[in-house]
Order: sequence, then C-alpha cells, then structure tokens
Amino acid sequence: MRSATLALIFTVPLLAQAPILPPLDIVVLAEDSVLVANLLHSTRLDVLDKDDRIALMAFSKGSTVKLPFTGDFTLAMKAIRKLDGKRGGRNVLLWDAVVAAAKLFPGPPDATRKRAIVVLFSKEHSGTRETPERVRMMLQQAGISLSAAEFGDRYEVAKATPMPPVTPPNGNPRNPPATQQNTTIGNPPTMGNGVPPKVWGEGVPVKTATVMPAKTAEAVRDVAATTGGLFSESKWDFAAVVKKSAAR
Repeated sequence: MRSATLALIFTVPLLAQAPILPPLDIVVLAEDSVLVANLLHSTRLDVLDKDDRIALMAFSKGSTVKLPFTGDFTLAMKAIRKLDGKRGGRNVLLWDAVVAAAKLFPGPPDATRKRAIVVLFSKEHSGTRETPERVRMMLQQAGISLSAAEFGDRYEVAKATPMPPVTPPNGNPRNPPATQQNTTIGNPPTMGNGVPPKVWGEGVPVKTATVMPAKTAEAVRDVAATTGGLFSESKWDFAAVVKKSAAR
C-alpha cells in the first residue's frame, strides 16, 4: 500500500502518519513509433506499488491493447520490450486512442483506486472523430487523470540524389540499364573497361529535421492540467508520472 510522507506533530511525542493513498491503475498509451518504443524500453516499473496495476496500449491511426491491466510487472516489462514502433504512420489519432484507453478501466469510478493514463507521442493528431474538449469531459467524469510526454518527430528531409532516367532512341524514358545502376550486393557493375560507373547521389548526406507537434502538445498540456496529470517535453519520467497520478 502506498503511503504519504510522515508528518511530525510537535504537540505529541509520536510521528503522525498521513492517510494511506489508494493503489493506482495506469494505462501506458504509446505512440507506434521507433522513438517512443526506444524510450519505453528504459522504463523502470519498480516505482509502482505492489497493489498497483498497469496496462499497455499502442496507437497510430488505430489503437491496440498490448497488455490488459495486470499487477505482474515482469510480464508488463516483457510487453513493453516487444514494442518496436515499426507500424506507425506520419499522423496519429491521439484523442481517439485516449478514449480507447479509458475504456480499459472496469466499471464506474472506484474511490478505492486511482485511475490514470499516460500518453507518449511525437506526432500531430490528425482526424476529427474526437476532440480535446470532449475527451477532457469524458476523463473528468470517469475520474481519470491524463499525463503526457511529448517528443519531436525526427524524419529524413533529404536523401541521396536519385539516378535520373535515360531516354532510349524511341523517346520513352525508362530506368537506366543494369550496367549503370547502383548496387549494394556483390561486385559493382563495370562499363566494359573494368571501371565501375559513377553512382548518382554518392556522398550526398541524409539530413534530419525535428518537428514538434505544437498544436497537439498545447491541447494535451491543457487537458493534463485540468485532469490532475503531468505534462513534460522531451523527457520521459515514469516515476514522476506515478507520483503525480497517485497523489492527486
């Protein structure tokens, strides 16, 4: 059972203990991306109390339950480490995923347990099926706090220059002949004199950019503030989320 900090009462010679806090049910809602999966792999579940329960969901355009509520933290860690983030798209339905996560809690609010959702995301919400206002009202009515960790979405903005097409005598563009194409398997093709052909785009660096999901982050920050959750930028601190969720 999680307990609050002991307070010293100077009028009596004994230490007075604060009320015992209820156990926590928390859903980890992970965006289906390599970035978020890698961050979650370092999560320490030993910050949870023995009576707490955890569930795991992944989301992109849809959401998938990876693990229903369990008090087996070893099992939960195995489920987290199976996340690879390789099925996500450019945009996500974040608010729809939050609604789906809220449905994992059994029945009406239970005064004997705290309820929380923490979402990790790096992309803008895309879609209109659910809105921040509707989600906020739903969470407040269900007694669920929303915490979040937001990260920028890094992606490639420039790639090696592609090989241009060639135009044969009939005037129809087509791909270059095999003797002029770049290859990464076996020995490079030659042009008849033993000299490999020039590889188009060779030496051109791949650049990356970071795009922060500003509109979605602002809305999530607001919902977190009104439901008693914690919002952080570019930082994953599960211990802080658990502490905030349990103490609200």
